[in-house]
Amino acid sequence: MAKNSSSSNNNLIVKNTAFLYFRMIFSMGITLYTSRLILTTLGIEDFGIYNVIGGMVSMFLFLNTAMSNATSRFFTFEIGKGKDSEISIIFSVSLTTHLIIIGVIFLLCESIGVWFLNSKMVIPEDRLFAANVVLQVSIIASLINILQVPYRAIVVSYERMDMYAYIEIFNVILKLLIVVALMYATYDKLITYSYLYLATCVVVFLIYAVYANFRCTGANFSPKLDRVILKPMLAFTGWDFYGNASVVARTQGVNMLLNMYFGPVLNAANGIATQVQGAAMSFAANVMTAFKPQIIKSYASDDFDRMNQLTFAAGKFATVLMLLTSIPLMIEMEFVLTVWLGDWPKYTADLCRLTILFNMLSNLSAVLIMGIHATGNVRRPNVINGTIYLLVIPITYMIYKYIGAGPLLPFVINIIAVIIGLLCNMWTLSILVQSFKLKKFFVSIFIKCSAIGLVTYGLTYIIHTLLVEGWGTLFFIICISSIILLFLSYSILMDSTERDFINKIVKSKVHNFK
Repeated sequence: MAKNSSSSNNNLIVKNTAFLYFRMIFSMGITLYTSRLILTTLGIEDFGIYNVIGGMVSMFLFLNTAMSNATSRFFTFEIGKGKDSEISIIFSVSLTTHLIIIGVIFLLCESIGVWFLNSKMVIPEDRLFAANVVLQVSIIASLINILQVPYRAIVVSYERMDMYAYIEIFNVILKLLIVVALMYATYDKLITYSYLYLATCVVVFLIYAVYANFRCTGANFSPKLDRVILKPMLAFTGWDFYGNASVVARTQGVNMLLNMYFGPVLNAANGIATQVQGAAMSFAANVMTAFKPQIIKSYASDDFDRMNQLTFAAGKFATVLMLLTSIPLMIEMEFVLTVWLGDWPKYTADLCRLTILFNMLSNLSAVLIMGIHATGNVRRPNVINGTIYLLVIPITYMIYKYIGAGPLLPFVINIIAVIIGLLCNMWTLSILVQSFKLKKFFVSIFIKCSAIGLVTYGLTYIIHTLLVEGWGTLFFIICISSIILLFLSYSILMDSTERDFINKIVKSKVHNFK
């Protein structure tokens, strides 16, 4: 029976991953095209302003990110325990807490946010009014997105990935439509875009809320702060708060240092790098979204062997899929940017490469964090990682102030920090889950994935130097890097169980095709 259940859950992971990849492929094409239209329509300066203001607002969302992680974890944990009666209480406590968070973040944005925009940021004087309007609209949009969190979390916790995929596809279609509408706007395009983006946030929130209320058990709200539920949730949130605040401070602090020392053009370059990063990261993120509920449910049911098996599998598949897109993208970055954007700001290609490298390492660390979140003991990793990540900003600032350096510096420091954080997360999970083998993960995942990635990149780059830039070369590089990577991954990275699982899927698809 356990074997059948495990097989059924594995099939569910595959099915959910398929839905998420359908969403991703559809969304990625639209998102990349939308990004080009936004840059062309707004211009580099306004695009940079919008990016840095959006980043500043997101700095105040770290509390919500921590609460979002707690909400998702506790929903999934109780579903894994089979305690449906607790889910309604958790939902009400979560939504009530998010309403409180909305109030806190609103006050922070309207005080510190407004002051920082008008006193510290480098904004052309003739765009200061528009920047202030964008700030206010962005605050409202962010608060609506906060309110959406419990509804989206319960949909994902029940593993309704089909509906999740459809909603997110609809979301990116809306974003494309507002950019097309923006091209015909006669009023200030930066302000108009912020209002249209707000409208999409409202529509998507309403869809999640209506679906969750009608299709997810327990998504019924009654204002309450049940102490039995609230205490462990706040403990989880409190430590995750520090970790997430540190990550946001590091990410957005770098963006603001770029603004202070290099101006809005570098913010535009960083914004483009963020778009590329998101596209590449989505391949791995889909795997983790599909695996995470199963990892938490396995821990909740005391099935530690399956939890470890899923953690290792998630690390392998997520990293391979990340490499699958990242390697050809890093090699062909200039051509891709030219085709995508036409003209692009200086340093964009190098920022994109460093950001992708950072995310490949961050992605592997995120797999370990899924296991840590399952245990609910998040104090140690957040204190250690949070402190490491916070140090990125003062180190970067001191070097800029007293030594001087180019705009790539903070991204290199970020990579060093995430490597240290990755090693700390391995150590932490080995303490929290004694059956988790640190040395095995380090060798079979980190070392092997790094070696496979370097060999694939090296061989593909050598071939790239012999070819002429163009669409044919891009297509050939994608094909040859994929063949090399998949061959090495199947032969070296996957164990016998994972190879058997892959073989069964391939045979099933071939049989269905016939």
